[in-house]
Amino acid sequence: MLFKLFLLFVSVPLVELALLFKVAEWIGWWETFWLVVLTGVLGSVLTRQEGARTFRRIHYELQAGRLPALEIVGGFLVFAAGLLLLTPGILTDVLGFAILIPGLRRKLAAVVLAGLKRRMNLFDGDGRQSGSAGFSRSTEAGAKPFDDQPIEVEAVEVDETGNAD
Repeated sequence: MLFKLFLLFVSVPLVELALLFKVAEWIGWWETFWLVVLTGVLGSVLTRQEGARTFRRIHYELQAGRLPALEIVGGFLVFAAGLLLLTPGILTDVLGFAILIPGLRRKLAAVVLAGLKRRMNLFDGDGRQSGSAGFSRSTEAGAKPFDDQPIEVEAVEVDETGNAD
């Protein structure tokens, strides 16, 4: 995994430089410079708008009593798109603008969420597949979570300063 990240961090800037040089040959150096500046500014404006829209969707889902998992993943994707758009380059800009398209981002978020759910379905230490990242599903099967075992506690009085008496 570390080697793949190393390749990514080395190869992407090299590809971006090659693309920028090629675009500069076609349209000129100053035009390429202003293209990079324009995509950065436009990207930050669009990222801010899509981030606010995503935040409103998360708020709406929470108010409706639903878990906004898809919207949260979409929010992380908007953040990633913003980072890509602030990175100077053609390839990262294309990818960043693509992620900001709501329909495409929603489909990508669904794919990412499905992948996360698959990864959360891990194996226990003894090789058996667990329910959800090692958590038991006994309460879903109808079992009582504590099997009616008493829980013993001890009370301690605390004064205004937070010190126990």
